[in-house]
Amino acid sequence: MRKICLVFCAIGVCSGANAYSLFNFEEFAFSSSQSLGNTGGYTTLTETDAGISMTVTRSSGSAFDIADLDSFTSINFPLTWDSRALSPFFASSTNDWFVGNFSTTLSAVELEMTDFSADSDTVTMEVYSGLNGTGTLLATVSNFWGLQSGPSYAAVGWASNTQTAQSIRFRGGGTAFPQSMFVDNVAVQAAVPEPATMAALGLGVAALLRRRKK
Repeated sequence: MRKICLVFCAIGVCSGANAYSLFNFEEFAFSSSQSLGNTGGYTTLTETDAGISMTVTRSSGSAFDIADLDSFTSINFPLTWDSRALSPFFASSTNDWFVGNFSTTLSAVELEMTDFSADSDTVTMEVYSGLNGTGTLLATVSNFWGLQSGPSYAAVGWASNTQTAQSIRFRGGGTAFPQSMFVDNVAVQAAVPEPATMAALGLGVAALLRRRKK
């Protein structure tokens, strides 16, 4: 699996193998395949990597699936994707969003989407300062799928040195089917405390050590 950090490198946080967490859904049992169809096997899931957890739901409460990509003989999925991906096709015409909540604040997030073939789909991600798509809307980023087809993908990303996020809303699709693209490789970077915060923490630790010595 290719580790990705496109937006992270832009703010200088991709130095080292553990600079970010990657959520690729490989640990989950599949509930969708070419022969099985879309069963709606999940309404929520939580994955943890490198100390950060991501919980995924849909804003409408609709079900979704983890797709077995190896079973789809007629689709060329991206070479950087493994055997699992997030799939909205159980309710592809529902006008809602996937919601990703994170266990810590973030300074960067990126994800990838792909589709069966070329069409007019657009990938969109909204970035929020609070949980469940609340607080300040920090950014809305989009990427047009258009004439692309597998094994390609459309990526969207956000990064900041001054703002922190704790949730995202994301979807890929068009007017008739707002949720009609597979999702994989959600990569995030935890926010780093500002120097003033680090200095305050250092003073607190020093004071605690002095009290213990007394």
